[in-house]
Amino acid sequence: MTKYKSKIDIGLILIVFCIIAISTVPMFVPEIVWLGIVIDLTVILIFLNIIYGTAYIIEEDMLTIRCGIFINKTIDIHDIVEVNKTKDMQSSPALSFDRIRLKLKNKETVMISPKDRDGFINGLCSLIIYGIMKPHVYKAIEDYTIDLNVIALFIVTISNSLDNDIIKYVATGLIILSLVLSVLILARSHNKKGKFDKCSLGIYTLLDIAYLLLLATGKL
Repeated sequence: MTKYKSKIDIGLILIVFCIIAISTVPMFVPEIVWLGIVIDLTVILIFLNIIYGTAYIIEEDMLTIRCGIFINKTIDIHDIVEVNKTKDMQSSPALSFDRIRLKLKNKETVMISPKDRDGFINGLCSLIIYGIMKPHVYKAIEDYTIDLNVIALFIVTISNSLDNDIIKYVATGLIILSLVLSVLILARSHNKKGKFDKCSLGIYTLLDIAYLLLLATGKL
């Protein structure tokens, strides 16, 4: 999880002080002094909550935008189609005019103002690129790893029947390759978007380990 605090413009601080100053006017009217105190405290608490509670959190495939108690929005990173810098003054969960505009697949636009704009953009874009590659690269690995396990174990059976060292070396190489791929895929199984036959892959992984242990102990 990576958390980016919002940049805060000095202009915003000045606006806050002006609002607080205006809200103190009722305090000079004896009949409603208590009302002025309540308004002042409310305004101060609201702005403190916004200033210290505005942040942008990237966790796995999700971007969470928080602005005090008023906004808590979660966006799937793979739904972001465009990222660019802007100084648009439109109302948004941003405390600075040095902003980033995020355009989503549904045509919605969100503007934020992380203090480290370049770091945020680089981190976000790397995840978006990973998301584009994943269906084509990692899904293919997931689909063919089980097949590779089946082929490797089949060759192991043949090599033991024929007592051929070359076939045994090939089988061992395939077993090691399939074991590495299986472990990598199983390590990614916490990702909610990863969908594959986890049970079968686990069984073949155990068979691969058993074969290598038998080979190492000289029982094959």
